[in-house]
Amino acid sequence: MASEAITPARLAPAALARRFALGVPVVLLGGALLSQHVGGLHPCEMCYWQRWPHAFAIAVAALAFLWLLPNWQGPALFIVAIFAFVAIDNLRSVSGSAMAMRLCVPAVAATQFSLMMAAANLGISAGSASLGALDRLGGIPAMLVALAVMGLASAGVALWSRAGP
Repeated sequence: MASEAITPARLAPAALARRFALGVPVVLLGGALLSQHVGGLHPCEMCYWQRWPHAFAIAVAALAFLWLLPNWQGPALFIVAIFAFVAIDNLRSVSGSAMAMRLCVPAVAATQFSLMMAAANLGISAGSASLGALDRLGGIPAMLVALAVMGLASAGVALWSRAGP
């Protein structure tokens, strides 16, 4: 009996969100470790610091899967996950922006701060506007998938902008 391929269309949205939540940090941290140990690329000090949040995300996702699996699609868990995501994202944004602004001349730092605040406010507004459509598409599981997709899209934009012309 041949096994059928697992495709995103065959997975429930909540299962797809769980795979993204654990898979993305595993791939990012694994890629960093492979490029260091197999590819021979020597990371800078900030690269080492960036590994800790990925390891933390892997640990939290793995523990959450084991502990919260029976209640994964409940609204209470979704609300807690959103608040945790927003809190961690705000802490990361504020600390990362402060470090970046410290490395720049004051005029550039002020521009960075203005752009960071504009992007954050636009993201909040766009996310709030999309909740109604996501609720009609599938409720909480659709919202979890949208969070995962937007996280991957933002990582792609960051990698693309880092690559340069």
